[in-house]
Amino acid sequence: MSENPDASLPNTVPISVLAEILETTDRQARNRLADAGVKSAARGRWPFATSVRALLHHAQQERSETEYSRAKARAINAQARKMELATAKSERELVPVEDATAAGDAICAAVRSEMAGLPARVTRDIPLRRVIEAEINASLHRIAATLREQAQKLRKGIDDDE
Repeated sequence: MSENPDASLPNTVPISVLAEILETTDRQARNRLADAGVKSAARGRWPFATSVRALLHHAQQERSETEYSRAKARAINAQARKMELATAKSERELVPVEDATAAGDAICAAVRSEMAGLPARVTRDIPLRRVIEAEINASLHRIAATLREQAQKLRKGIDDDE
């Protein structure tokens, strides 16, 4: 491709023209041209078509590098998160929901087992035993309901504060 295929375009332009196109100052335009690898054609004059092509190419390259950088940053963040979770799990700061609910179930089973024999250990009076059993059963039902509610919150990731 020739330097100036359209005779209506100048071969070289002052930096002020390129700065106006870029909507920057002359100094910023010179810096961008230097970053794009464009050299001035003569003192204060710059090759017009070459400058525009180089600036466009440089901008496209920067954009793709920026997209690559973002993707790389996301991958690094994901890897860091994975390592944080593994560390938290190994330090027993993180417990799987299934393990937490199983522990709650085991505690409730132990409480129920201990409470089941309590009325007989307390009294031989059958009517009083029935009253104590009713109160224990009501308490156990409330405990079980609370445990179910907490297990659902754990599974959904809801804090008690919410």
